[in-house]
Amino acid sequence: MADDSCRLPSIVQELAATVKEPPRRYLLPEQERLSGQLAGAEMPEPIPAIDLRRLSASDGAEEEAAKLRAALQSWGLFLVISLA
Repeated sequence: MADDSCRLPSIVQELAATVKEPPRRYLLPEQERLSGQLAGAEMPEPIPAIDLRRLSASDGAEEEAAKLRAALQSWGLFLVISLA
C-alpha cells in the first residue's frame, strides 16, 4: 500500500478540508526556529515595503511610486503597508 503522507492535494481547498496540522516535512523544530537560521536571515536586504496611503496621497506619491517600480523590477513583489 502507498504511503499517503507524501501525497499532495491537488487544490488548496482540499488541503484545508482534510489536514488538521501541516505535514511534518514543512515543520521546523523549535530549536531551529529560535536559532535565527531561517532562510530570511540570509537575505541581504528586507523585502521592500510600499505604503499605499502614501502612494495615493498628493505628498510623497512620486517617491513611493519610484519605490514600487524598483521593488517590482528587482524583487518582483513587495510588502503592502498602510492600507487605505
